[in-house]
Amino acid sequence: VNIEVSVSDTVGEIARVLKAFPEFAVVCEGHAKGAPETNNVSKVRLSKARAESVRAALVQEGVDTDIVCKGRGSVEGCGMCVHIFAPEEDAASLQAAAQT
Repeated sequence: VNIEVSVSDTVGEIARVLKAFPEFAVVCEGHAKGAPETNNVSKVRLSKARAESVRAALVQEGVDTDIVCKGRGSVEGCGMCVHIFAPEEDAASLQAAAQT
């Protein structure tokens, strides 16, 4: 799975933020189109490949943050997308750091 040129600015912005907080791990969660009841192994594999492509693009931008990739398939009904977020324990630390 390749990253489209149209999202390269978004990847660049995400890379900029991750480089500013290299100590925080993030989860890169890929999704596939379809209803939750149509989820299957192929969709999970495709969505994980999508997440791994985003991680590769971020690494190419110089990000060295720990990025855990997951494939969710269509279980959440999100469509073809990738969500990047801090695990709950790191999210709480980020919020505390932002308030200081």
